[in-house]
Amino acid sequence: RANLKPKYSHGFTIVELLIVIVVIGVLAAISIAVYSNVQMSARNAARVSEAKEWVKILSMYGATEGKYPFSAGVYCLGYGFPVYSPNTVGSCWDASGGTATVYYQNDTINADIAQKVGVSLPNGTRTVINEGGRDRLGPVAQWNGGILYIIFWLESPGGASTATCPTGEKLWNNTYTYSCRIAMPTL
Repeated sequence: RANLKPKYSHGFTIVELLIVIVVIGVLAAISIAVYSNVQMSARNAARVSEAKEWVKILSMYGATEGKYPFSAGVYCLGYGFPVYSPNTVGSCWDASGGTATVYYQNDTINADIAQKVGVSLPNGTRTVINEGGRDRLGPVAQWNGGILYIIFWLESPGGASTATCPTGEKLWNNTYTYSCRIAMPTL
């Protein structure tokens, strides 16, 4: 009887090993992309939640005081914004000085809001969204045409022009970022 088994029947061929390596690489690439999108979605959800919380806080302030805590300008809402040199306070809009317009954290206004409404202010997601050299952290309160808006920024994995705001209206978009604004009731 002839022995039908090859002399060396254990182990893998080089082709089999290469196939396994390629499959593992493809699975790793897919899982990294999915993980990145999950992280981005979580940051966006936190930003939307913080914006909604500010709408409630400023609505309570307006209901008790008959006015909002500021009547013009743009203000960073909350604490914990990064301090960029040579500044001495945190900034939330064009924070790195990418443009001439930089808006700053105002601890006096924040303290007034917290004291009069009786709540702890949200500190939210302070992950920088950077596109085109402009760091945006938000949220901000901005007066425009006699209306107070809460503005916040969201990330998009590409296609920000077709992205929609989960609350409020879309203000503008870049390639990977876009902003939304919520109009506060007129007092």
